Amino acid sequence: MLKGFQGLITDKDDKSVYSFLTLNLLMAVTYFVSGKLSFAFSYEHSIITIVIFAAEGFALAGALIFGKRILPGIFFGQLALAWHNGLLLETSLAVSIINTLEAWIGITLFQLLKLNRKMETMRDLGGILLLILFILQPFSATLGTLSLVSSGLLFWESYPVSWLSWWFGNAMGQILLVPMLLAFSSGRVRHKRIELAAIGIFFAVTTYLFTRYEIASNFVLIMALMTPLVILIAAKKGVALSGFAVNVLTVTILYQTYQGFGPFKEGSFEQLIELNYFVLSLILLALILGVLFEERRASERLLSQMALYDPLTGLFNRNAMKQKILEALARAWRHDKLVAVCFIDLDGFKDVNDLYGHDSGDIVLKILAERLRNITRRENAVVRQGGDEFISVIEDLEDKEQLKPYLQRVLLEMESEIELNAHTIKLSCSLGVALYPLNASDPETLLKLADQAMYAAKQAGKNRYKFA
Repeated sequence: MLKGFQGLITDKDDKSVYSFLTLNLLMAVTYFVSGKLSFAFSYEHSIITIVIFAAEGFALAGALIFGKRILPGIFFGQLALAWHNGLLLETSLAVSIINTLEAWIGITLFQLLKLNRKMETMRDLGGILLLILFILQPFSATLGTLSLVSSGLLFWESYPVSWLSWWFGNAMGQILLVPMLLAFSSGRVRHKRIELAAIGIFFAVTTYLFTRYEIASNFVLIMALMTPLVILIAAKKGVALSGFAVNVLTVTILYQTYQGFGPFKEGSFEQLIELNYFVLSLILLALILGVLFEERRASERLLSQMALYDPLTGLFNRNAMKQKILEALARAWRHDKLVAVCFIDLDGFKDVNDLYGHDSGDIVLKILAERLRNITRRENAVVRQGGDEFISVIEDLEDKEQLKPYLQRVLLEMESEIELNAHTIKLSCSLGVALYPLNASDPETLLKLADQAMYAAKQAGKNRYKFA
């Protein structure tokens, strides 16, 4: 056990004992506070909520984001919550162990299923929802409710209803919080604070007015008013912000219900079921539409990438070449600079394909393309023309002498040996260069002149460069 605890502290992602303790303290406090707030809406029992048990959402999200090192925080947060709610120490320990094991199972299965925290595909979203509904919460509800029965807090006659309440309340908390927090934690999109604040304030104020002044007298009307807004945010901003909007709405409407306002103010069992239906419908709508629109955007990005990038090397392809040259020429014209169009052709590449096969030839092309990318400044474009031909567009030149060190570097890198499958491959390249505006002022002529200069370099003995 001691070794296991030390292993958690010395996790490769965070070797600081202070950070480990701080992280777990925050998790424990978050679990305890969100659990107490959730139990303010408990219908049946002080340890089972029919509404939303937010603590389980924070716990699972924390486990999936930070890994197993956060499990102590979940354990002690649940322990404090159960004990504070009047459970015996042994029952509190049992419930705490169950919920900590649930988080551990969640981490393990999330990794085993290779789900992605970005929540960008229906596979990722569907995977986490199925995990919550059919594995984690059945596990937690079954053992947790049994521990209450064995301690005498529940009778067997109420076991089915209590099990369903436990399962549903925990599942609601996790569905509301986990996908949203995972999407925020992925770091793919940096949401502006003003954007978050605007959405939060708008949904809080709007929901408050709807419920406080009974502008919307029933949950169907509130849903009709809020659903288009949720759809709009899901379509434009994705899972993180649409989920955030629904969470703000949920917190506001729960608070108003607690204060005795809104369509659920009576707090009857039937109204709480309606409240759950309302929240569940909105969050599922936000998550599913957010993912579907994100998948569409990803497909559009992929199609755009396929249209402009070479799939083998990742360089720009010939479809993008003319546009890149035109952009470079426009900048050069504004700043009175030169642009070099460099036509690069490998010497003897056909022999690589003949001797070692086309798969080995592809590997060689990828290696050489990476070398070319590494020695070319980021603001300059590198293009795979096709086959073993490349083009680099070098901007911001004062004269052609400034270009020569780059050309020498290209020759040197292309000539460097490549170790492949116990074979040493050594190639070279021939370079042809045309300059704007000295040689031509349009992309077609520059490419043609650079191509001619490249052939002149080959005829002069290869492994050299020639200017048009």
